[in-house]
Amino acid sequence: NPVYVAKAVEIMQPRRIIINYGTNNTNWDVETFIKQYKSALDAIHKAYEYADIIIASVLPVAKERAYPAITMQKIDAFNKALVALAKQEGYQFLNSTQAIADQNTGYARADYMMSDGIHLNQEGMAAYFSYVRTHSYNTEDRRPTLKKVPTHLATPDSFFGPAPSVSESASSSSSSAEGK
Repeated sequence: NPVYVAKAVEIMQPRRIIINYGTNNTNWDVETFIKQYKSALDAIHKAYEYADIIIASVLPVAKERAYPAITMQKIDAFNKALVALAKQEGYQFLNSTQAIADQNTGYARADYMMSDGIHLNQEGMAAYFSYVRTHSYNTEDRRPTLKKVPTHLATPDSFFGPAPSVSESASSSSSSAEGK
């Protein structure tokens, strides 16, 4: 069954968590955003206190985008507040904006974005993850030895809806091809 992030952290017991929230919350004021962010961080830390938590910057959006109400001014204000929150709470801050932003404009590089100008495309995700892997804060693993290793349960086929039906002609042509 689906679980909230804090419960997933408790189950997985990761060494490091990199959190990137915010673009969808730009209709909030900065105070509300930080209050909600802190609440999420507190829940995650309470669920598993041994993980290093790194707050990643809210990523920039493209200059041309489907949702002009999502502004870089709001994203910049969120990021400044996240830097202060990280310092106040003892977390690390990862300025992942550097991986995505056009150095001349500060907006996201157009070639890293899907057509909506909000979400990263495959190339943008690759650049983001490369940056995360090479710039994240690294500490010694302080997790206790696992008492119980979580097991992965296969997702039931019914989770994704009914299985597609195989047409009669497709199954008979594959049968005859197998016989050759």
